[in-house]
Amino acid sequence: MPRRGRHRTPQPHATKRRVGVTVIPDATIRLLLDLLDERGIVVGRVVSIWHVLSEAFGDVVGSGSDRMISAASDGTVAYALVDPEEGRLIWVWSRGNAPIASGAFRLARGVPVGRDASTFVLGASDLSRLASEWLAWSTQLGASPSRFRLVLPDWVWHDESSLGERVAAVWPGATADIAMENDPIALALSGFADGLGDAGSTADRPSLEQLQTRPGRPHRAMYQWAAAAVAIAALGMGGAAYRVHASAKAADSKADDARRVWREQAGQLQPADSTGVMAGEAYDAVAVENLRAALETQRRAVAPIAITPPKPVLRELETLSYVLGNPDYELRRVSISDFAVTIVVVVPDTAAYEELTNSLQRIAGSAVAEWSQSLKPQGDGIEVMLNGTWVSQGRTQPGGA
Repeated sequence: MPRRGRHRTPQPHATKRRVGVTVIPDATIRLLLDLLDERGIVVGRVVSIWHVLSEAFGDVVGSGSDRMISAASDGTVAYALVDPEEGRLIWVWSRGNAPIASGAFRLARGVPVGRDASTFVLGASDLSRLASEWLAWSTQLGASPSRFRLVLPDWVWHDESSLGERVAAVWPGATADIAMENDPIALALSGFADGLGDAGSTADRPSLEQLQTRPGRPHRAMYQWAAAAVAIAALGMGGAAYRVHASAKAADSKADDARRVWREQAGQLQPADSTGVMAGEAYDAVAVENLRAALETQRRAVAPIAITPPKPVLRELETLSYVLGNPDYELRRVSISDFAVTIVVVVPDTAAYEELTNSLQRIAGSAVAEWSQSLKPQGDGIEVMLNGTWVSQGRTQPGGA
């Protein structure tokens, strides 16, 4: 059974692209970003050490007499450096000054040549481990570096074999460059900082987006202003609600005053009803009906006798004769009273019945307002009973109105 919920519709023409995922601890970075934000320092870009290596050693590696100029390559280039303080070998594969694979591992402690204290050293086994990691990445990415550049202090290498030979053996076929630098991390940061001056070259380069877009003072200011706007709107709505409530209260007060005045006037017109209850003390609707009854009684007392005009019976019979005189109709009964007109007629078929009812509705000069019909089949046709009501006529109103 398919699972319900949101799902993505596969795009048949969408281009699939593999992306790299870098996992780094970011708690310290977030604390640093918050401290810089408190001091008003805007952080334009957040990158890892692998981004720094990809961009710092793209053009220049080394310093002083060991300075190397390397041409930019459109292929994959491998950069590595040794951090003697932390005892790590850090490497990255770069393409277009952007990392596509990266890694780091710890170095062992030893006694380098010419140094007394025990420190971190780089040996042949470390370079063999680097070669095995690169072989795995080459299998996954289907790419391999065409150039290998290594930066390290000269006293870190601790092996009997030549450093150049061991570096060249890491990835056969790739051009190997070695630069001796007492502080490789400072060299990498310096080269990276030099590239930051060209905004056009760094605008589209990768970075740690989630940390780079971490909410700061501008975001908090936006939230504060939004909260202030909501509070002002709430105050305005509260004031409007108070005014509406005050207006409703004033309207209720005016309505109570109007009821009081009306009840006083009603009490003057009708001091008490048949039950002895004052008009002002009764329910409003009951009081209104009592007043209407009293007014009707007074009108009848001074009005002439109302004469209801007679119904135009003869004229209605003459009018109906134009319709009922059809030889196909059999008139069985005609009853005319002051309340209604009743006709019973037999018609031969349904068509004659429809013609009869249509003629009665269209007849001119009739005093009947509307007709209602009822049918009963007969052996020789259909018996139709028609009941009509008189059109209401004016009469003399009480009080001469």
